[in-house]
This record gives sequence, structure tokens and C-alpha cells, in this order.
Amino acid sequence: MSKSSRYNFDYVPREGKLYVDTSATELHEELRGENDNMGSTLRQERQYMGKLERMFKKRKGEVATTPLISVEIERQLDYYSQGINKYKNHQKFRKSTGHWRNEKSLNSEFGKLLKEKLKIGRRMANLLKRGYEESHEEPYNSEIKGINETMDDYLLWRKKEDGLSAPDRELIIEALLQRGNAGIISNDRLLISTYIHSAMEFDFPNCFTCFPITRRTIMIG
Repeated sequence: MSKSSRYNFDYVPREGKLYVDTSATELHEELRGENDNMGSTLRQERQYMGKLERMFKKRKGEVATTPLISVEIERQLDYYSQGINKYKNHQKFRKSTGHWRNEKSLNSEFGKLLKEKLKIGRRMANLLKRGYEESHEEPYNSEIKGINETMDDYLLWRKKEDGLSAPDRELIIEALLQRGNAGIISNDRLLISTYIHSAMEFDFPNCFTCFPITRRTIMIG
């Protein structure tokens, strides 16, 4: 499989509400080529994020994420921004020591890739946050309690009682509160399996999970 085909999202259903996990917004290491340098890695990451953003915009179904996942994504973007600042400071130092001329072409591309990655990331973050804010409805406490109990039973059976983070739980709960016609895209295997089990327990129709590492979608119900 070519690198470019690894970053296609044609396996993601075009309909149904899609909830996005933090792990899906970054190129997973299993999808990267072998023996790649930093420049090659950045090009792959930019390509992955660009195709992910295009998929979000072309879907007929809504795309969203939850507040705690948004916080995680923002932390990633802050990390990118810090990387750009460190790159700029490094360039100033290299220029002052006379090493700028021979490295100008390579460094120019490196800085451009970092900035493009940050821009795509910010656009996606805003798109996902807006998708949540425009459609979220406050659930009943009893609904959340029932979902949490179902997840806890499954995690106890898996001996993974502390396996799900608060953002993971929030994402699964929000997807299940749609009562069908909703799915999650994530590279977190425990998150995916917990959502599958819970959707089956509640017998919600047309639920799905998308796993970028394997480019696979599982339909539930």
C-alpha cells in the first residue's frame, strides 16, 4: 500500500454523526514510513491532517467532538506552536553563526510544514468544536448513569477499570446519547471496544467505529 493511500478516509461512512477522538487527529506511528527523517515525517503528518480535514468537510453527516477532547486537541496545537517558536529561535542562532546560507532551502521547507500543520489543526479544532456546540443537548442524569454503569461493567470484565480517561468517557457518552446513527473515529483500541460493547448493549441502530490504523470501519446494530 502506498503512503498516500494509507491516508485516505474512504472507509469512513458519509452519513451518521462522527465523533472524533484526539488520537485520530494525529498521524499514528504505525502509518508512518520506515527510516523517515524529520522533514519526511512532517510532510506525511501534513498530508494525513489535510485529508482528514477534507473528509470532515465532505461528509453528509455532522462531525464533532466533546469539550474534554477539544482541550486535548488544543494542547496538541499549543505544542505545535511552541515547536514553531523553537524553530524560529534556532534559525536566528544559526543565522548569527554563519550556517544559514547552506541550510536555507531545507529550513525554509521545514518551517513551512510546521506552519501548515498548525493551520490545518486549528481549522479542524474549530470545526469539531462548532459541531458540538450547534447540536449538543443536555442529557438526563439517569441517562449518563446508565451509560457509565454499562461501561464500568465492561471494563471490569476486561480488567481495565482505570483504562478510560475522562475525555474518553465523555466522547463515548456523547456518541451513545445520539441513540444510533453515530460513530467514533479513534486509534484507541479500548475506547473503540467499549463503545462497540455499549452500543450493542443498548441495541442502538447504525452505530459505527472507524480505526485509521487499519483503515477499517465496524458497523454496529
